[in-house]
Amino acid sequence: MALTKQAYQGNWQVVVVDDGSEQCLNGLIASFENQLHIKLLEQTNQGPAAARNLGARQARGQFLAFLDDDCEPDINWLASFVPHLKLGVLLGGRTENKLSRNIYSEVSQHLVSYLYERFRGTPWYFFTSNNVAVDRDTFLTLGGFDASFHTSAGEDRGFCVYWAKQGKRLLYIPDAIVEHSHDLNLFSFCKLHVKYGQAAKHFKVKLQDWGVEPVPVRLSFYTDLLVFCFKQSHYSMGRKLSMSWLLTLSQVCTLWGIMRGSGQYQSSERV
Repeated sequence: MALTKQAYQGNWQVVVVDDGSEQCLNGLIASFENQLHIKLLEQTNQGPAAARNLGARQARGQFLAFLDDDCEPDINWLASFVPHLKLGVLLGGRTENKLSRNIYSEVSQHLVSYLYERFRGTPWYFFTSNNVAVDRDTFLTLGGFDASFHTSAGEDRGFCVYWAKQGKRLLYIPDAIVEHSHDLNLFSFCKLHVKYGQAAKHFKVKLQDWGVEPVPVRLSFYTDLLVFCFKQSHYSMGRKLSMSWLLTLSQVCTLWGIMRGSGQYQSSERV
C-alpha cells in the first residue's frame, strides 16, 4: 500500500517475486493494477538472492530499487533516491525498526546501524538489501546477488563487498527511509542470529574467493557495540541495559552459528 503513496511521480514499475509461498498472490496483485504498474513473477523456493535476481532480469527500468515484503517505504523513499542514481553507484537507504516496543526487533535493527557505522570506509561496508537502489545494467553485469546464499543472510554483504571490489561506489542516502516490521521473540531472535553466524562463515569463504581480506576479529568490535548502545540518548537506562544483554546474546548466537558451519551453503557461480 505504501508504494501507492510515493511522492515520486516519474514512470516506474513494481515487480513482485513470489519465492514459492503457499499463498496465491494473484488476487492481491490484481487489486493494485489500477494504482501501480505492477507485475507478479513466481519461482520455486530458491531464496531471496535468486528471487531478487529474477526480478531484476524481468524489470524494464534503467534503475532498480529493492524492498522486502515486511518493509514499508516512507512517502519520499523513491524521491530521495532519484537525484543520486548514477551508473556504477550503489545507494543504500536508512532502515528503521517499526516495532519499537519489541526489544528483540529493536536490538536487531540497532546492530545493523552499528555495522553501518563500523564498516564505513572499509572493504566490508554494506547496505541491507531491503533498502537499496542501483543501475540495472551494472547489477546484472556483475551477476546480481550471489545465489549460493540461500537464506536472507549474507547475500547483501556479499554483493556490496563484490561491488566495491570491482571499483564501484557505495553511497548512503539517509533520507531514503524504510520501516522494517520483523516481529521477533526470544527464540526467533536467537535463531536469526545463529543464521547470521552460518552466513558469516560462508561470507568468509566468498571473501577469500574474491581476494578480499577477512574481517578482522577484535575485542573492540564487541566493546564498541555496547558503547554504541549506551550512546543512544532516546533510550532509558533500563532499556539500554536490556539491549546490551541482548546484543551480547546476539553475538553468542552468531558465534554458535559460525561454529556450526555453513553446510547449508554450497559454492555456485554468480548468476
